[in-house]
Amino acid sequence: MSKFNCFILCAVASGLVLVASTLHAAVPKPPVPGSDPDSSTYTYYAGATRIAEPAAPPMKNNSWTLTAQVTTDGAKTEGVIVGFGGVAAGLALYLDEGTPVFDYNYFDDHTVVKGKGRLPAGAATIVVDFDYAGGGAGKAAKIALKVNCETVGEAQMEAAVGGRFGIDTFGIGEDSGQPVTNAYKPPFPFTGTIDAVSVQIK
Repeated sequence: MSKFNCFILCAVASGLVLVASTLHAAVPKPPVPGSDPDSSTYTYYAGATRIAEPAAPPMKNNSWTLTAQVTTDGAKTEGVIVGFGGVAAGLALYLDEGTPVFDYNYFDDHTVVKGKGRLPAGAATIVVDFDYAGGGAGKAAKIALKVNCETVGEAQMEAAVGGRFGIDTFGIGEDSGQPVTNAYKPPFPFTGTIDAVSVQIK
């Protein structure tokens, strides 16, 4: 008997070979230790880096809202707030001389949403709303970038990544490994303060 506990019965009758098999169902991969399979909100803090894609929030084929609570020095602040994936595909939220930018890398086809201007010095809330069209994997989506409850940029994507981004990881405060975009040089660490980043899956 094989390790899959299979039983194969072959019979020859009237020139036909009949095969019957009984297979035990494969055991699913266990969840990440300490995780809640019913969770819909994931919260991270500065220093949470190199999180493997299977352990990261399920941001593909779903609608989601990413909320980053940060403190900056205005135009003096730059760097990655959230990086997920890499040069092949992924997404990043970062500040470019104080201006928030969201980049979705769909296999080197970049959808970039940039804020209207630099953040004022002090505390700020940056939100990315990802409104997934549904109807299967890798479908269209609408993106809205908000700062302190005001929409500062919007974009439409005709398709999103339906499977894995690749071998790169999820992280807060830097883009470890290969960069999501060539607009910055990794790890491009965030020079302000990240109080918390949450991802709510809808």
